[in-house]
Amino acid sequence: MFGLAQPPLFTRLQGAGRILIAGAGGGFDIYAGLPLALTLRNQGVYLGAFSIPGDSPEAAMYLDAVAHAQAATPRRPGIVNGQIAAAIRGEVGNVHATARTGDSELFVNPLSWRAGQ
Repeated sequence: MFGLAQPPLFTRLQGAGRILIAGAGGGFDIYAGLPLALTLRNQGVYLGAFSIPGDSPEAAMYLDAVAHAQAATPRRPGIVNGQIAAAIRGEVGNVHATARTGDSELFVNPLSWRAGQ
């Protein structure tokens, strides 16, 4: 049974030992993923991490997919996937994968790149 104190999602996830939470931009990580992950962690659910090694076939396919998507949507290229692709390529610091980020200061963490190498 669910209610205000127990949202339906958590009712459905009761008893699950491992849950993958994945986001692809749009603020999911901050507005949904992070609170969800913290709530699940507090309930004792295993939370893992995910990385794409820069020299893996998966990284090459991801980079190709991002390049294809960016080319297909030149007026609105994806910021999040462009930044992830930059990290996979080993670009760190104030990296702008698209002009959409303008003069804003961005930061691609060197640890995100080194962890995948």
